[in-house]
Amino acid sequence: MLTLLGVTLLGTSFVIGSDPAVLTADEPDSLREELRSLRSVTPGDFLFLNDDSSHRWVLGPGFAPPEEDGTWVRAKEAQLIFYLPVGELPQRMPLSLELSVSPLLRAGQASRTLTLRSAIDEKTVELSADGARVFVNLPTTSEQLVELVCDSLDNPSDEQSSLDVRKLCVKVYAMAVWTEAAP
Repeated sequence: MLTLLGVTLLGTSFVIGSDPAVLTADEPDSLREELRSLRSVTPGDFLFLNDDSSHRWVLGPGFAPPEEDGTWVRAKEAQLIFYLPVGELPQRMPLSLELSVSPLLRAGQASRTLTLRSAIDEKTVELSADGARVFVNLPTTSEQLVELVCDSLDNPSDEQSSLDVRKLCVKVYAMAVWTEAAP
């Protein structure tokens, strides 16, 4: 689905192209390598993903800039990119990722669908207004790429913020990697 920006100038509207805010661009390999040391994650640590967190670098394409309490997914697909100290983990140990998330819900909307996808697992959940802890299994490799796939994007309602015109899906507050399979 292509989202277009319309610009009105002296009563005339014209289209200037795709809205770059809702597109997920691939991250160049050079940037990924440069950020590698900042994306190191130790299993068992609960990591906040807000603007003060040193772990905010795991937020890849598709995420809005981190805020005080977390960060919004602002594209239909967003990526968490991080690296595990695989040499320190037993080879056959199961790994899972836990995310603490809550959905942006419009008036009358009871839930929002979110899919988490790793190299070995995919989980789809219905998120209610209360939010949830969601899990996905991870491969036992160093580089981890987890995709968050949204069913749709919406603007915050007037009750939530009359000035916010961003298209959003869910807010991610924290993450943890566990040395056990996802529940």
